[in-house]
Amino acid sequence: FPADATVECDDVPGVQTDEIDYSDNCTDVTLAYDGEVRTDGDCDYNYTLVRTWTITDNCENSTSMSQTITVQDTTAPEFTFVPQDNEYSCEMTIPNTNAEASDNCGDVTVTFEDAIIDGNCPQSYTIVRTFTATDECENSSTAVQNIYVYDNTAPEFTFIAADVTIECDEAIPAADASASDNCDLDVEITVDEDTIDGNCPQTYTIVRTYTATDDCGNETTATQNINVQDTTAPVITGE
Repeated sequence: FPADATVECDDVPGVQTDEIDYSDNCTDVTLAYDGEVRTDGDCDYNYTLVRTWTITDNCENSTSMSQTITVQDTTAPEFTFVPQDNEYSCEMTIPNTNAEASDNCGDVTVTFEDAIIDGNCPQSYTIVRTFTATDECENSSTAVQNIYVYDNTAPEFTFIAADVTIECDEAIPAADASASDNCDLDVEITVDEDTIDGNCPQTYTIVRTYTATDDCGNETTATQNINVQDTTAPVITGE
């Protein structure tokens, strides 16, 4: 007679009537399969089947026996697709591409959660995206995708004060520049000045160097030349 068994949900045996042996002390015997009774468990693929057979002799004496098959789902889903690790510049939109998974018995739900690992600046970091595939009986498996976000782009100047030539008695114009960045909303601009002497004390050039730096240390420079000259002759003020 078929023995009781515990099987995975994708390996439930068929009705094993051909494996049953029987005999009677006097007459022929008739074997009948009485069907199975299912008792549900805590999910669709955890349940019990009780299969019953009855043998009856020609005098209507009968004996029934049952086989109990415990069906369970202990197998976690398997991922069939996981997005590969990738790199994105900080201004790019990071796609929320989900993973895919299959299960030996039922439907699978795939979710993901992101954890952020800081880098060496606000616009440089790693997203550790953990996918979880869960079947209908709460068996689950996980997979990880690493998303590397970087900022390698220097700011760009949107305005720089133009080169100018002035007389030596005019005021030196103030430094003036602005810049924007692909990711950093607050670009720092610093100014350095070098003076190149001319052919007399009142003739010289101020080379003003502007440096725009974002939070990740990417920088770009631009220069403004202020040429100071003395082209005015003296004026006789007395007789």
